[in-house]
Amino acid sequence: MPPVPEATALDQVFLLTEAFCCTEAPTLITTTLGSCVAVCLWDCVRRSGGMNHFVLPRTPPEACERSLRYGDVAIDALVRAMAELGSRHKHLRASVFGGANVLPAGGEGLRIGSLNVRFALDHLSSVRIPVMNRDTGGSRGMSVRFRTDTGAAEARRLDRARIEGAAA
Repeated sequence: MPPVPEATALDQVFLLTEAFCCTEAPTLITTTLGSCVAVCLWDCVRRSGGMNHFVLPRTPPEACERSLRYGDVAIDALVRAMAELGSRHKHLRASVFGGANVLPAGGEGLRIGSLNVRFALDHLSSVRIPVMNRDTGGSRGMSVRFRTDTGAAEARRLDRARIEGAAA
């Protein structure tokens, strides 16, 4: 994908964790990721899009409520929001970012970032949304920029000094 051009007269949204933004208006959505993952969805016909930012792959069985903290909820919520804007499923394209291995999980060398990425890719595949752009993994966080009107998405790795001590 081409680089994301600088925003001129665009709405701008900075997306926090456990949230999503979906809009028909031309918007530049940005976020910062560590082990978290952001999924960007773009409707190539309507030229609209959205992004989520989730922390963990799946809602645990003991959870009292479903939360955007979890990829299973966050991805499905974004797909539903795109449908509510009038998007047809067959026109959706995805970009996946994040999942740096900055936090250990489990005992066998598994890491939260890797688990988040694997979940996002598997879930998008299971709902038949092609992933057109991906920048995942590594050991450093990243900043992500996504244009909802063009579908252009890019990530830039953060300097180690800027993320030292950051959890996600």
